[in-house]
Amino acid sequence: MVGKNAGTKNMENETEIKISIEKIKGEINLIHQKLEMFETNHLPHIEKQIDKLNKIAWVVGFMVFSQLVYALRSLIL
Repeated sequence: MVGKNAGTKNMENETEIKISIEKIKGEINLIHQKLEMFETNHLPHIEKQIDKLNKIAWVVGFMVFSQLVYALRSLIL
């Protein structure tokens, strides 16, 4: 009798392990889907925003440089 109970428990453990593996596979697929969505949807928007900020930084830098040149010219002349 003890041998049959041990075999049943072993099969139950195998079933639980298989169910756990399937759950993990499902979670991995979900993570993969979310990463793919992030890459295709969010990264281009983030890239556009970074480009816009970069242009603004260059404009502000040019304006500061122009003011510096004007101030130096005023001091020299």
